[in-house]
Amino acid sequence: MSLALGLGAEAGGAPTLLAMSSETDTVQVDPRQLPAESFTDSDIARIQLVSAIESAATQLGQYAQMLGEDLAQAGDYVRRAATLRRLDEVVRQAVIAERVRGTSWETIGGALHMSAEDAEGQWGSSEASWRRETRATTC
Repeated sequence: MSLALGLGAEAGGAPTLLAMSSETDTVQVDPRQLPAESFTDSDIARIQLVSAIESAATQLGQYAQMLGEDLAQAGDYVRRAATLRRLDEVVRQAVIAERVRGTSWETIGGALHMSAEDAEGQWGSSEASWRRETRATTC
C-alpha cells in the first residue's frame, strides 16, 4: 500500500486529501476529519508544501498551454508571468518544512545561496507564525 497526497487546498478551496491506494483500492481521507494527533508537525508541513507545489504547477501548466496554443491577448505573457509569484509560496513552505524537520538556518541559507542570517531574516517570521497557528489548530 502506498500513501500519496491528492491535492487541492488553496485558500478557500477544497481540502487537501490523503489518498492511500493499493493495486485494488483507493481511499481518500480529508485530514481535517482525522484526530490532530494523527499527524506530526512534519506531516502537516509536508502536506502544505505539496499543496503549494501543486498550485504552482497548475499555474505553470496553464501558462505553458497559453503560450503553446498561442491563445494570448496583448499583455497576457506578462500578466501570467506575474501570477507565478506562487513559486515564492513554494519556497516559503519548503523552508517551513525544512525547519520543522530540524534543518538549520545555515543549511537552508547555503541551499539558497545566502547567509543563515539572511535566510532567517526572510523566513523566520513565517516559521514562527506557522508554528503558532499549527499548535493552535492541533491542540
